[in-house]
Amino acid sequence: INFIDIKDYEGDKRGGVKTLSVIFGLKISKILIGFGFLAAYLLAGVLIGSQSILWLSIFLGVVQFYLVNKKTYQEGYIFAVYLLSLVGLFLIIFGVLK
Repeated sequence: INFIDIKDYEGDKRGGVKTLSVIFGLKISKILIGFGFLAAYLLAGVLIGSQSILWLSIFLGVVQFYLVNKKTYQEGYIFAVYLLSLVGLFLIIFGVLK
């Protein structure tokens, strides 16, 4: 959830708030956050155990990595993909999707 701190980078830096972005710098923190998303999606795909879900998870992880690291950062898109992914995960867990 560290992606929320990206938009507040300047304010956190001025205020001395120790976020990932302030500690490592904006560029490195965006890469770390993007890889965190990719790893989380990959892990979810592996744990679910379905080949098609694994490929979808990889795709969504790459999309999230891109959205976090693109030049014009827009948090809304990241939230949208994240929330839709959570809905899909719950539907898979409760047997609605396979």
